[in-house]
Amino acid sequence: MKRPILICVSIVFLTICVKANNFGGVKTNEHNIIAPSQSSTQSHFPGGEKAFSKFLDKNLKWPDQIDGQGRVIVSFVVEKDGHLTNIKIAKKSLPEFDNEALRVIKKSPRWIPATRNGIPIKSVKSVPINFTISE
Repeated sequence: MKRPILICVSIVFLTICVKANNFGGVKTNEHNIIAPSQSSTQSHFPGGEKAFSKFLDKNLKWPDQIDGQGRVIVSFVVEKDGHLTNIKIAKKSLPEFDNEALRVIKKSPRWIPATRNGIPIKSVKSVPINFTISE
């Protein structure tokens, strides 16, 4: 019997730290983006990658009438207080997978924000979510 499995394989988070309003003198490009190496810590899901995978496993639902597979990449901004904004699809799959990935990320609890010199800053994350069926 086919059993849908929703997984987030190789949770390789892509992070870009965004200039905080009170960081005068920090060199940024024309889009006010700071290189990830300039961040003291990167933003992350509370409890780390394993906790994020459990969150996805618990909350993702297989879309009705879909028999295929897909990979969706969702991007979002982790604000200084950890809440997520600007949630969007960076790489599309089937519309049903895209919508489900957006729904679940919007349900996410607050993340631990990135910091620079101990001060929370905004950061941009991209998360791959794979929808697969296993036998």
